[in-house]
Amino acid sequence: MTASTKHDFSWDDAFPERWLHADDLRDEAGNLRDVTLTITDVYKEKLRIPGSRPSDAYVVSFLKTKREYVLNKTNARFLKAHFGKMSGDAIGHKVTLHPVADESGKSNSGYRILFVDPPNASVDPVTGEVAGAAEAAPATETGQNGDPGAEAAADAFTGPDAANGDSDEEPPGRGALFDADDPDRPATTGDKKKLSEALAHVPTPWAKDYRKRFGGRSNSELTHGEIVAFTAAAVKEALA
Repeated sequence: MTASTKHDFSWDDAFPERWLHADDLRDEAGNLRDVTLTITDVYKEKLRIPGSRPSDAYVVSFLKTKREYVLNKTNARFLKAHFGKMSGDAIGHKVTLHPVADESGKSNSGYRILFVDPPNASVDPVTGEVAGAAEAAPATETGQNGDPGAEAAADAFTGPDAANGDSDEEPPGRGALFDADDPDRPATTGDKKKLSEALAHVPTPWAKDYRKRFGGRSNSELTHGEIVAFTAAAVKEALA
């Protein structure tokens, strides 16, 4: 084992991952979870898988994370159906990234991302927990340019210059999807578990009244900072 030095640095910082994959949607315990993000941009870019020619890909950027997502046809249809026929219509809207099994065998992790709409699911009025996610589309859906699917193909884009095809090396690590100290990042499973435990000890009318501060949003839509504040208020109320 090599001793660390003052010159130590994170490999994740040295080789940041640009692309967002289903495997990035794991919580602190390693379990896959839904993550709700706000779309900030949708644009076309020439990307190249090592060994092939550059081709058009359609990329989605999100608020609060530097990771970007390469659209496949299934999720492009979701954006069109929910927000409008022009790509710019999706900007500013929230979308939930739901990990589903990828039976095509094209993704490295065995999972892919499906865009879903949590408000259409059953939500507990007190805890705000979503009872079920939208039904998953077939996992064999191909991408914008056919086979392989755009999201699975993005696994081949590696390194900071991968968009230009300048790097065929796999980076040593992915890095965190969000900064741990960012109060606006999505709440973790641990955050929501603590809130649910605290809410079990307070009157239901109090919980409903406090939730109005968040516009009635469910736990899955609250940020880390909002959940922490809600939990602290519930504990204080329970001890009053």
